[in-house]
Amino acid sequence: MNSVFRAHAAALVLFSCLFLARPGAVLANPNVPVNVDYVYGFGDPQPQRWMNQNLYVAVYLAALWGGIFLPTHALLRRIALPAGAWSAKPPTP
Repeated sequence: MNSVFRAHAAALVLFSCLFLARPGAVLANPNVPVNVDYVYGFGDPQPQRWMNQNLYVAVYLAALWGGIFLPTHALLRRIALPAGAWSAKPPTP
């Protein structure tokens, strides 16, 4: 399940990078969000310029996986009960 989540997250980031509006884009509808998932940097007025865009997206994905997804997964595996632990069990005599 963890690999499915990581693949889904990567697909959404790549979709945002390829098909959604960039920062600074002039759109007919001003309510359309730009820079979804921060794939162009952390500002909305213009994209980041200190790194190649493709490299930025690769580093962004690596930071998400290594800094958010894996530590959260490790923490939850440590503190959460296994699946099915809360299921109803017959009373013991």
